[in-house]
Amino acid sequence: MINVRPSVEFGQDAVREIILPVIQAGNTYALPEDWTKAEALAYWYAPPHRVFVAEEDGRILGTYFLQPNQRGGGDHIANCGYITRSDATGRGVASAMCAHSLAEAQKTAEDIRGADSLTAQSGARASAEPSLRFDLYRRPSRTRPDRPSGRT
Repeated sequence: MINVRPSVEFGQDAVREIILPVIQAGNTYALPEDWTKAEALAYWYAPPHRVFVAEEDGRILGTYFLQPNQRGGGDHIANCGYITRSDATGRGVASAMCAHSLAEAQKTAEDIRGADSLTAQSGARASAEPSLRFDLYRRPSRTRPDRPSGRT
């Protein structure tokens, strides 16, 4: 069974192994692809990110962060970043993290504003029974002048 819980310091090596290849690939996160391990972890754990991990049988299979979408008047709207281990896809890890993040965001919004619902980044309204349907968006391929031709 997949358990989602707050990340603790001793789990950062496993988190780094999950996030670094995705950041370096440059397809999903608009972050510097040449970041070091330390820079990638510093970003993932940077305030105001609240970091969680999904684990099964003691092995971390995915991670996500939850943060306010905006400061001030928009701090009751959540924004998340999710990454699942490549060898754990299709096992419900992303769905478990998404369900957990919606519950955490709802709880946080209620704590901040007494809100009865939240707006997910996609614009969908979250309710007591979210559908957990979401689409993966990748950055469009691009040719970069700092790369040899043929690599985008």
